[in-house]
Amino acid sequence: MGGNWKTDPISKRTAERLRQDSLSLADGDFIGAEEDLRLRYGVSRPTLRLAAGIVSQDQLVRIRRGVNGGYFAARPTAGAVTRAASIFLHAAGASIEHLLDASTPIRIEVARLAALSDDPGLHEKLGEFLKQDADLIAEPFDYVEFVRADRRFWATLAAGCGNPVLQLYMEILLSLVSRTVEPAQDPVLGKPSRLEGVINRRRRVIQAVLEGDSEMASLAARRSTVDSDLAKGTRLTMPTEEAGARWS
Repeated sequence: MGGNWKTDPISKRTAERLRQDSLSLADGDFIGAEEDLRLRYGVSRPTLRLAAGIVSQDQLVRIRRGVNGGYFAARPTAGAVTRAASIFLHAAGASIEHLLDASTPIRIEVARLAALSDDPGLHEKLGEFLKQDADLIAEPFDYVEFVRADRRFWATLAAGCGNPVLQLYMEILLSLVSRTVEPAQDPVLGKPSRLEGVINRRRRVIQAVLEGDSEMASLAARRSTVDSDLAKGTRLTMPTEEAGARWS
């Protein structure tokens, strides 16, 4: 088929129908076999495949060939969004300071909303964090596990706050900071008092959330943002698989 899909109305219409069919199903659900979809949409096989390529770029469809193959609903991952955001912010000249400034109000609102939640699953997970924190300051200090634990904590809080937009923003910011900041730049490394301070501030956030005190949770979250010695003017680096895997 000639032409460009961006201006071809049949390809655009087919892609939109496939996108809507995917969104109407759960992740992993079967949308249909290729021949069935071709007949459903009334298009040729090349047009359907072109439309599927468009929708797969949005991570909304997964194609499986062979026996039991076909088109399956998919969902975008936060990692894919983070990578796109990393590229955009890197090109825009964003710095660590920009990320830290943006994360503070998000952390405060996430903590406030989490305190208003009565989700027993969230409370159980936060209770586990209280138990694990004592191990983090034990010798020998494991910096990687410390960073992973902090990411898990804020990601857990964001997932339980009931606002998927804030959850996504939090995931992006956590990923960007951890991909950019090297251990040597982190003010807690080699400074036990600072490490203990970070953990104690986090514990106050947890306790306020468990007690359902949204005002105190907001205040504790504000105080949990460390005024660090990071080189805040450092520009963001391009994301790499190695950097992402380090803190996963």
